[in-house]
Amino acid sequence: MEDIEDILLEIEQEIHDGKKAFFGSGVTVNADTMLSAVDRIRRALPDMVREARQIIVANERKRQEDAARSQSIIAAAQSKADLLLSDHEIIKQAETEAEAIRRQALDFQSRLEKDVKSDISVLLGGAEKTLSEALAIIRNACDNYVGEK
Repeated sequence: MEDIEDILLEIEQEIHDGKKAFFGSGVTVNADTMLSAVDRIRRALPDMVREARQIIVANERKRQEDAARSQSIIAAAQSKADLLLSDHEIIKQAETEAEAIRRQALDFQSRLEKDVKSDISVLLGGAEKTLSEALAIIRNACDNYVGEK
């Protein structure tokens, strides 16, 4: 296949080398050379058009493959981002629930301590009363025993 640029340069050279016309600014060129050049251009054009179409098709195929690959990368990135957000939300929810459980445990501990203190107070009060009654009985018995002697 001939290069069209080379053929165009030949035509240009033929025009420059042409003989000046008697009238006007035109030149006389070799018709056979010019027609041959035009014919060669016509033969070269279909090959070039076919090659151009192949290049366009190849570029379009490459663009589609690249677009599909980029969509795949974007989808994978979105999936990973969703997973990370999901994990973050799960962690946040677990932290919130853990804090609620901790507060419940502290409240239970506080109520338990209050109840135990109350129970100890009641028991100590009962023991004090019992001991006071026992002491009174002992004093009374001592007084009666000393008084009988």
